[in-house]
Amino acid sequence: MKRKSLLVIISMALALSGCHVIAVSSPGHRPVVVVPAGPPAIVVTERPRLVFVSEHGIYFAPDLEVDLYFDHGLWFYFYDNAWYKSSDYQGPWTVVEVKRLPPGLRKIPPGHLKKAFREKETKQKFKGKGKGIK
Repeated sequence: MKRKSLLVIISMALALSGCHVIAVSSPGHRPVVVVPAGPPAIVVTERPRLVFVSEHGIYFAPDLEVDLYFDHGLWFYFYDNAWYKSSDYQGPWTVVEVKRLPPGLRKIPPGHLKKAFREKETKQKFKGKGKGIK
């Protein structure tokens, strides 16, 4: 019986001799923690002006440099090829899947509304102001 126990212990020792453990706190072997960075904070002094886009049923903030939208009490922010949502326009922001965006927002390419709105404002601003450039 002692011989069997000794044989089992030696077998286990040989089997485990190829295994080793690296302590997390040992120098040079530190774990890498990857925390996805969210979007930068939107810094504004007051609530952004919103414009309703009836064809998409959503509001957007044309005066900001970022793509910021509003729908049913939630703010949506497009940054670095990802969508974020928040209950406040200043965050905190959480990632939201495209399939969870409001239907009207899913149909809008990022940056499109802002560009279209600025072009429309420019046309209205200069409408009837001379004959243009020749």
